[in-house]
Amino acid sequence: MIAGTHIEHDGRHDQYALHAPVWREARVATPDEWRARFDGASEFTIGLEDELMLVDPATLKLAPEIDRVLGAVAGDRRFTRELRSAQLEIVTPVCENAAEACGEIADARRKLTAVLDDTLGFAAAGTHPFSTDWGTIADGDRYRAIADEYTWAARRSLACGLHVHVAVPGAERALAVYNALRSYLPVLAALGTNSPFVEGTDSGLCSIRPKLNEAFPRAGVPPA
Repeated sequence: MIAGTHIEHDGRHDQYALHAPVWREARVATPDEWRARFDGASEFTIGLEDELMLVDPATLKLAPEIDRVLGAVAGDRRFTRELRSAQLEIVTPVCENAAEACGEIADARRKLTAVLDDTLGFAAAGTHPFSTDWGTIADGDRYRAIADEYTWAARRSLACGLHVHVAVPGAERALAVYNALRSYLPVLAALGTNSPFVEGTDSGLCSIRPKLNEAFPRAGVPPA
């Protein structure tokens, strides 16, 4: 793909990159700087990112209405864009515990239900069960850069997830937890299965989302 072009996809023009992304050379932190960041982390705070699909309430098809939704919740920083224009992400503030974080998600979903009324709905699942029209890439430099770097993966599908961020204070402890958690990833994946259907078919898997995610080169079980 050449950024800045339009690609024909299933008979439609889908705009994957409005402008070529600007690749900047970022300064890489030194090991001592990384260690200082982890040693200075707060004690086991938690934050959640809840990715939702926007859907038409009558047909349940994906609805690329992110701009309208963000306009309706303007000023509430918990709501933001995701990769596709038919996606919305709820981002909680840093919370002291899981109960507080879950309360933030519940409150944000209640607000979303109220402001959307009956004109638009949302769904929480790993994939949309039957849609093959996932909408355009959302406007923003970050999303255009993703579409440019991971062309096939960005074109292929729409997948959502619930991301749980836990601050583990102490560099050595954080590294130990990171390595130990690798062996629990299959269990966590099993607990989070909610996407057996994709593109109108039964995938035969309890969750097709991890397979779609494999299209991104840095996805999967991280190295120790």
